[in-house]
Amino acid sequence: MQSKERIINALNGKETDRIPWSPFLAYFWEHQPAPVRAKGQLNFLEEIGADPMLRGADDVPPATVRYRNCRIDESVKGSVRTITYSTPVGELREVYTFSQNSWFITEHSVKSFEDLQTFLRLQELVEVQPNIEALNGLIARWGERGLVVPILGLQHKSSFQSFVEKWFGTEELVYKLMDHPEEIKACLDLMYKNSARMAEIAAMSDGEFFISWEDTSTTNISPAWYEEFILPEINSWCDILHSSGKKYIQHACGHLKDLMPLIGKSRIDALESVSPPPTGNIEFEEAGRLLPDHIALIGGIEPVFFEQCSLDELESRVLFLCSEMKGRPFVLANSDSCPPGVSREKMELVSGLMQSK
Repeated sequence: MQSKERIINALNGKETDRIPWSPFLAYFWEHQPAPVRAKGQLNFLEEIGADPMLRGADDVPPATVRYRNCRIDESVKGSVRTITYSTPVGELREVYTFSQNSWFITEHSVKSFEDLQTFLRLQELVEVQPNIEALNGLIARWGERGLVVPILGLQHKSSFQSFVEKWFGTEELVYKLMDHPEEIKACLDLMYKNSARMAEIAAMSDGEFFISWEDTSTTNISPAWYEEFILPEINSWCDILHSSGKKYIQHACGHLKDLMPLIGKSRIDALESVSPPPTGNIEFEEAGRLLPDHIALIGGIEPVFFEQCSLDELESRVLFLCSEMKGRPFVLANSDSCPPGVSREKMELVSGLMQSK
């Protein structure tokens, strides 16, 4: 089998010649030497003997988001980056700080009630513009050599999760939900509509599986929030995709134990990046026992373990997973991300183990 067929068959619970091994290169890739990155992830993954899966489609979404009559300015001063959204009714400002090789948001946009009103206006200005030609071109270039998995969501995630991570932050969101529920609902209704439009455009593309960066975790959302605000939007994406024979993968990398009953009843097709401690709070194999068989699992190698383990420990973990996950839809991968310190030797070890199975 070629890699794309192997991955798709595994996700669909169909027969494969072996378990696919599809490393997730987030955080690892940007720290590789320029000559390696210039050749692209497809070339790198093939060189190490893996089955290439491009989560997020290399920032080539099925549709892009534009704000009418809104100016977006970005400035960087040292380790601080500021983004300002200027709308006809006011401005929103968010601030990021660079630390440990990544940008972290340190000031969210929506703080006051006036900010919330401006944010509502910003959502009224959204235009979702098709980007199908560019996406189909990327998928065609990959061909049967690997699976391109494009991104969904206006901010590459569900609307409410974008409230948590980008627009409000957890603390401010709690206050706004209590003090201004009608305005929050109005914002979400607009965002749900626009994200559904993105899913409709995605369904017209050549993509077969789609993903969103949910970062699902009860460290910043409750099961009640998940059920009320996130699950309906994700299920709507699934309905739209399923009507065209497409499928959805949910990236869920945090504390999932208390969300498993809800996820198990959802209409998603695969759950990606389930992690035990320290990243998450549930063992990968336990998730496999709790979820219905029609939901595939992608992952199994926790990122801190991946960086710190010995080659013998890694081999034992991989062989255990191959045995434990036998008989259910499964793609082996490192969960959540890949620390830059993970050696190529470790990746090639896993490739060799998979090819010998």
